[in-house]
Amino acid sequence: MVVLSELYGVSVDWILKGKEFDKRENIKEVKSMLDDDLQFIEKTLKQIMRSNDPDLKSWAKVQFKFAFGDYLRKLEQKE
Repeated sequence: MVVLSELYGVSVDWILKGKEFDKRENIKEVKSMLDDDLQFIEKTLKQIMRSNDPDLKSWAKVQFKFAFGDYLRKLEQKE
């Protein structure tokens, strides 16, 4: 199929499906999904950290460090 694609100047997707595959559309879908998740996480963390409950804030910080500790250590090593 790659040979036919190159020979006729069409994409493999066009050969297989009869239409071009639009990578931008899939990227938009993934980005939208990630944006929704990120917005939810950000909203939740902001609510917790704006709370007047110091125990809740401390708990959130500990949980964050516990959940992302490995990642945070790797970031520190890169710096």
